[in-house]
Amino acid sequence: MLMVFGIFLICTLAVAAVGYVKSKNGNKSTTDGYFLAGRGLSSIVIATSMLLACLSTEQISGQAGIAFMSNMSGAVCWEVGCIIGIIAMALFFAPRYLKRGVATMPEFLGKSYDKQTQTLVSILLMASYVATAIPTVLYSGAIVFNGIFDISGLLNISDFAAIALICAAIGIIGLIYTVFGGLRMVAFTDTAYGVLLLLGCVSVPFFALYQLGDGSLGEGLGTLMASVPHEKLSAISSVDASAPEFPWPTILLGVATMWFYYWCTSQMIIQKTFAAKSLKEAQKGILTCAAFKLAGPLYLGGCGILAYALFVGTETFDKIVSSNGDLAYTMLIQSVIPKPILGFVCAAVFGAVLSSFNGAVNATSTLFSLDVYKQYLKPEATDQQVVRVGHIFGFVLAAVAVCIAPFIMFASGGLYNLMLDLTGFINAPILAAVVFAMIFKKCPPIAVKAVIPFHVVMYALLMYIVKVPIHSNYTIGIMFWIDVLVMFLIMKWKPRENFQVEEDNVVDITPWKHAKLMAFILCCCVAAYYIVFSPLVLAK
Repeated sequence: MLMVFGIFLICTLAVAAVGYVKSKNGNKSTTDGYFLAGRGLSSIVIATSMLLACLSTEQISGQAGIAFMSNMSGAVCWEVGCIIGIIAMALFFAPRYLKRGVATMPEFLGKSYDKQTQTLVSILLMASYVATAIPTVLYSGAIVFNGIFDISGLLNISDFAAIALICAAIGIIGLIYTVFGGLRMVAFTDTAYGVLLLLGCVSVPFFALYQLGDGSLGEGLGTLMASVPHEKLSAISSVDASAPEFPWPTILLGVATMWFYYWCTSQMIIQKTFAAKSLKEAQKGILTCAAFKLAGPLYLGGCGILAYALFVGTETFDKIVSSNGDLAYTMLIQSVIPKPILGFVCAAVFGAVLSSFNGAVNATSTLFSLDVYKQYLKPEATDQQVVRVGHIFGFVLAAVAVCIAPFIMFASGGLYNLMLDLTGFINAPILAAVVFAMIFKKCPPIAVKAVIPFHVVMYALLMYIVKVPIHSNYTIGIMFWIDVLVMFLIMKWKPRENFQVEEDNVVDITPWKHAKLMAFILCCCVAAYYIVFSPLVLAK
């Protein structure tokens, strides 16, 4: 175990060194320099940073767990289906964001509606990141590393205490990256960790097949197909399927809403797009990220299926079931990865954790510093003062998140589904507000201010008080279209007149000439994935 930790430490320090060297010459004393990396990110940096921002251990453990407990519907949906949302970001949303020259998504809403709308959405996003996104990232990372290094056993402390300790350690390391390096260091370390992820996490299924086949990948694949019920390989679940499966109609309802929310409006993901040196680089980066996502089901959901095949009928199988599948990935890598390579894989997983944590902290600091502090608390603040406030706020929100994270242990229903259900409080109305801002000039600010509290109350009523007996994704999808209807009716009742869109082209907005062709190829790949992982091919 000492060798594993040593290799893990060497890889982690090497990545930190790369990030420091690449970012040390950047100007971090201005708001653009600190929060947006000087608006100079290239396509490959954008691609890897966006990929890792939404690929932390809650996705790795969660999607493997869903596949272990049910089928491939979750992995294919979140890794491949979401490509539709990523394409929309590249072709529709990104050009409009960059034309406005904004630093945050709420700033875009502020220019489209009014400052009160900007503040309202900023506060909602900050609350969501502090209460949900950041603690979930910390907790899921702590589960994996406590399972691998047995911190609770080594220190003779409870699992809760071990998880709290690991959460604090991740938070401290992440703050060093984010607070002192800004978005530029976060982005460059994401690129280095992206390489580790591809080499480390992608190797896990190969080692699992190798063990399953007693030294032969081909035999392992044959054993997998023979030992796993074929319905587990299906990406299409029945209409009445319950969590953790995804009923196929929800792909067109709630799941699609979350695709577009995460990839087109979530500040912690799209902030890298705002930092692009041009629209061309932004589109290339976004669509390259989409291409990377095509491998996701194989090294995420595939690990859950492989864990099922390896552990069925064992005590380990029962232990994974008792955790709602959240331990499937950890148990798999402990069982199949050789010790020298395990440290390398741990570094890749740690990079995914840090990337999501850093992205969320940087995004939340940006929202507070630019949309709250600069707008209301001290409008005359200099760039240096705003950056300093970003540092302080980063420390505070990280401390709060570290305190919240260990208590997620007591949540039921699976880690990934918990995160999705909680995000449902804000995703639909925010997405609706952004779409209306881009399409309708006559939509008044009151439409957004009315639909957000309406959605929060109705969602809480349906999900936690009435507890409607349908899949939560149905609820989110139905609520999105109700939100759209409410905003449309308010717009017709009280339309805004003589509103002109103000454009501030701070970067070159010439589009990438191959963007539409790339988007078409990616759409064909999405369709092919659903055909392969269906009763027509693998699940027959």
